[in-house]
Amino acid sequence: MERKTDKELAVEATIEYIKSWNAAERTSAATTEDFTNALKKIYSTIHALDNM
Repeated sequence: MERKTDKELAVEATIEYIKSWNAAERTSAATTEDFTNALKKIYSTIHALDNM
């Protein structure tokens, strides 16, 4: 089994994050800007883990 890239992991994690955001009560739906910002932060975090 091949190791997933940082980008693949970040996209999967961001999708799950947005799903949980949208499922939460009393929150407005996530916007494309919310998704993009979350993706950037999650990718940066995952990428930084490789350097530890």
